[in-house]
Amino acid sequence: MLMEKSNGITTIVESASTFSNLTNYIMKKLMMSMAVALVASVSMANASAISTSSPFAKVVNQEKVEIKPEELPDPVKAALAAEPYNAWQVQKAFQVPGENGANTYEVALVKGEETSTAKFDKDGKVIE
Repeated sequence: MLMEKSNGITTIVESASTFSNLTNYIMKKLMMSMAVALVASVSMANASAISTSSPFAKVVNQEKVEIKPEELPDPVKAALAAEPYNAWQVQKAFQVPGENGANTYEVALVKGEETSTAKFDKDGKVIE
């Protein structure tokens, strides 16, 4: 846009043309920014609606509850009385709720300075 000044009108037209191009550029960028912000806000709102109301979302509260070792099911007690657990002493026992109401049992064991944890299902089978 380098033009010789022939009169004041050419300079005004040149400035108006530059200003118009600049305004168009700014408006395009502003519109694109607004479109991106709108899409982002709609997708975030949609994502939060899906995650809280989805029929496939299932929250399982798996907080373990400490129980007395005597309250362990008989098959778990039998497994603890057999090899390799019979050399260990039960320090703590926990009942862990699972899916479909199936509980598992976590047992903290101690043998001298060594500690270990074993997990069992209700039938006394070791869970790895």
